[in-house]
Amino acid sequence: MQIIIVGGGKIGGHLASQLIADGNAVAVIERRADVAARLAQACPEADVVEGSASDPQVLERAGVHMADVVAIVTGSDEVNLVAAMLAKMEFSVPRVIARVNNPANAWMFTPANGVDVGVNQAELIGRFILEGMNLRDVYTLMKLGRDEHCIVQAAVRAGSRVDGAKLRNIDFPAQTIVVAVEAKRCWPQATRPCSSRARRAATASGGFSPNRKRTGKLACPTRGRSFRAALFS
Repeated sequence: MQIIIVGGGKIGGHLASQLIADGNAVAVIERRADVAARLAQACPEADVVEGSASDPQVLERAGVHMADVVAIVTGSDEVNLVAAMLAKMEFSVPRVIARVNNPANAWMFTPANGVDVGVNQAELIGRFILEGMNLRDVYTLMKLGRDEHCIVQAAVRAGSRVDGAKLRNIDFPAQTIVVAVEAKRCWPQATRPCSSRARRAATASGGFSPNRKRTGKLACPTRGRSFRAALFS
């Protein structure tokens, strides 16, 4: 994808490195000359454009006409909103994501103002801290859009009520979708190769195939091994 990042600070630089590592074409807009120069050295694969994203000409220099996504992560909500409105309403970028610095301004980061997804950093950090105090093994990873959907990570520890249970037998909240399971050593060490009948039986019971690390099966056949599930609700 063609992605433009507005803001070349710590967040923007880290995001650029991750996106480039995933094979995306990335341009970064940064108004501070020293930060732009430092980013160009640290991340030479990125196209660093010096200037303000509130200037349409700077957005055009960054390739906004070909952009699939614009991610706006500066430390100023005013700049983020103006850049989002330009990207969406002037240049019709398909996807615009903007950072919310002040939670009091979150109400403005809406599709009506050009923001498809507003990332409220104060809410995310606060939610992590609250959940860390109350629920040791359940964390909200991110919220999706403005319709209260979110991705939640839950860890199942040895001896818990659902340890060893198949996911289809676990009573999840309504509208929850399990999208991924990360298991730790779910297949026991064997002193001799398993027979084809044993492999079929284990797979049919909900276990993981010994020939593939991740098969999408939803339960761990070995008790006493913890696993983590990503839940979409």
